[in-house]
Amino acid sequence: MWTCVADQDQKELDVKEVLCKILECKGSTLEQAQSQLREKLAGERYLLVLDDVWTEDRFQWRDLVKYLVGGLKGSWIMVTTRSHKTATIVDGEVYELQGLSKEYSWSLFEQSAFSSDELSNPPTS
Repeated sequence: MWTCVADQDQKELDVKEVLCKILECKGSTLEQAQSQLREKLAGERYLLVLDDVWTEDRFQWRDLVKYLVGGLKGSWIMVTTRSHKTATIVDGEVYELQGLSKEYSWSLFEQSAFSSDELSNPPTS
């Protein structure tokens, strides 16, 4: 499962909203969303990606995580964030990704923007 967690405020974490995003449901109460998620995760091994998390409040994070337990051994939750503080709050291993080099970025752009014929004969003007 994959869910983009980011919201407009980017510092507040609305647990009900995140659970509903994971379940792709609307209009549920927190209790309904919690029940549906526990039912979905029960007896399953899962990978849940929470993408673009911005909360810097440990209590909000813990409030969310308590609803994400219940799967089989080997289940994982992966969090992506651009905030170093958020990375420390989630209490997992941190993998800091490096940006692409200028040369590789240009090469990738060329491959995406031009056909192979144009790459061998780039425009001169």
